[in-house]
Amino acid sequence: MNSVAEMLRRRSGIVAVVTAPIAFLLESVSIGLMRPCDIRQMVNRTYASRPDFYHPRRYKLPYEAQLMPHLVRLRDSGRMLDAFCGQGREAELFAAAGYDITAIDTLDWMIEAAIRYQSEIGFPANFQTHSFSSFTPSEPFDIVYTSCWMYSTLQGSAQRREFLGHCRRLCRDDGLAVLSYVSNRSGSKLAASMRFLVVRATAWMTMGNRNSEPGERIYTGLFWHHLDDDSVRRETESAGWSIADAVKGNGMAPTFVILKPTGRESST
Repeated sequence: MNSVAEMLRRRSGIVAVVTAPIAFLLESVSIGLMRPCDIRQMVNRTYASRPDFYHPRRYKLPYEAQLMPHLVRLRDSGRMLDAFCGQGREAELFAAAGYDITAIDTLDWMIEAAIRYQSEIGFPANFQTHSFSSFTPSEPFDIVYTSCWMYSTLQGSAQRREFLGHCRRLCRDDGLAVLSYVSNRSGSKLAASMRFLVVRATAWMTMGNRNSEPGERIYTGLFWHHLDDDSVRRETESAGWSIADAVKGNGMAPTFVILKPTGRESST
């Protein structure tokens, strides 16, 4: 259903007057139906279907370079975990800046591709196949970096709380964590409200995604949650973090927040 929505969304011209509302409805129904296991399967299928697209020689983004001056100002060296590292694009950038990189991804073929790329380019990093949620290093990291947009790919506040808690366990008490998300600052609030109504109606009729939240989207074969900046601040603070710095993005440009532990995790 969502693949049809993607196809219709790409139509332009006068035909888009008809196809855009249909795509809107199909996407909304898809979100209402989707459970966490469905999202994991969709994401794995999407990545596996286009490995060349995500190769570092092709998949070049400007965003991490925009983050670097802010990160270096707060911590210019140390052990860094590059979580959800993919094929090594971000690890190469961070290694060049002088950080000691451990890079993990749950997909074997991504790590294999990263090691091949590393051997071609020649940068220092330790690539390992691990699930982020179960990764238990011998000692915590100075910096825990989670890949671009990762916070927006988690379905529901419970998953985000668990994610923030694991970031805290992986980070030194005087360390930093970096997360990023798609902000809902841009985009139609009316369209978002209408989409959420369709999502909720679908979820309750089908026993599907009944924990859906405003701002959830599916496009480019991936799940996205367009998040409110104040909500992110509240979530991170309740998980025992404070925001040391932020790099705000608009549209699909990610908003980065650099977090430092406060040692005070709320029970709510």
